[in-house]
Amino acid sequence: MVSQRFFVLAALAFLLSVVPACNSSGPNEPNRGVTIEKVSGDKISAVFGTGITPTVRVKRDGEPEAGVNVKFSVVSGGGTVANWEVRTDENGVASTLWLLGATTGNQVLRASLAGESAYFTATAAAPQVGTSYFGRNNYVEYIPGELPIILSSPHDGPLTPSEIPDRTWGTIGRDLNTMDLTRRIASALQRLTGKRPYVAINHLRRIKLDPNREIVEAAQGSRYSEFAWHQYHTWIDMARDEITKKYGTGLLLDIHGHSHEIKRVEVGYMLNSSDLNRSDSQLDATQYITKSSIRHLGTTSPLRFSQLVRGDDSLGQIMVRNGLRAIPSKAEPRPENDPFLSSGYTLQRHGRDSGTFNAIMLEHDSEVRSSATSREAYANALAKSVVEFVAKHMNIDMTQLEPAGVP
Repeated sequence: MVSQRFFVLAALAFLLSVVPACNSSGPNEPNRGVTIEKVSGDKISAVFGTGITPTVRVKRDGEPEAGVNVKFSVVSGGGTVANWEVRTDENGVASTLWLLGATTGNQVLRASLAGESAYFTATAAAPQVGTSYFGRNNYVEYIPGELPIILSSPHDGPLTPSEIPDRTWGTIGRDLNTMDLTRRIASALQRLTGKRPYVAINHLRRIKLDPNREIVEAAQGSRYSEFAWHQYHTWIDMARDEITKKYGTGLLLDIHGHSHEIKRVEVGYMLNSSDLNRSDSQLDATQYITKSSIRHLGTTSPLRFSQLVRGDDSLGQIMVRNGLRAIPSKAEPRPENDPFLSSGYTLQRHGRDSGTFNAIMLEHDSEVRSSATSREAYANALAKSVVEFVAKHMNIDMTQLEPAGVP
């Protein structure tokens, strides 16, 4: 009796194993599997930090599938991506910005979904000093250098591409002629030292992107604006890392323009008017050192912090000695009730929160920026001031640096 029941159960099990389930595909119907195929952005050659846009199309049963999340991950090369997970559009397409790492040779990125993957490769090379490199659609420009100096120009871009919607809140005014001013400062530093600073320039009009704000306010949801934001700051990050490895510290100068009535350069350290209006003894408190974008200098300099900011050897007072008008300085230590601009995202990211790097914002009045002659004269005076400031406070004589390639 037991053996008969056993044979019956065995027969049923066999039948169940060979009869297809009611929800399976028929003999002429393909399996409804997911595929992920490369569309563009593969086998690219570019320099370190360049952003490329690997793009995939997801299909299910041969038809594009919208609304599924593709995961992008760096396999090798040390780079990063702007968006790790991207939802496919109505055509089943998803893409991200892949920022190449500082590793020579092949780098690999994986796009994956439901166990399926597509692999992208890129060949990365070290950028050459003094050569301009451009990110996607020429929105961002990067010029590698040799000095422990980075110049950044965020607000004088002319481009207004239709693919990026206008920003609807925040400041949108253009800092006219600050891009040219930045290039002239770079050239003046090269004439004085024989070497070039690093330069990062945003070519988008501020109504499209403000890279001196965190990404939400800066791009306001536009993916292409976000791509440019990541490109701009990634290249500054790379310049900062390279400088730090070589010199141990460095200085970023963020170049801006203001429209205030008083014609002077406003030197910003992330210290607002209320901070600077305090007495020297109050300004020397640790809370203002750690708040500032030169916190590293504030903790390493033998000078009291107030003297570093507005004493005889402050950048502002050195500029005064070179024929410029600047605040804060020994000549003009406090803004009192006058308008004063002091900070932005760039100073926070690349100065205050960067470890051993320092950052200063220079807000230039309209007269400094008004003509090629005035910009050139200012660039020469500022370059002299920066060389002296770096020698005094960072112990680096930029006029005596070894030629390129000399250890």
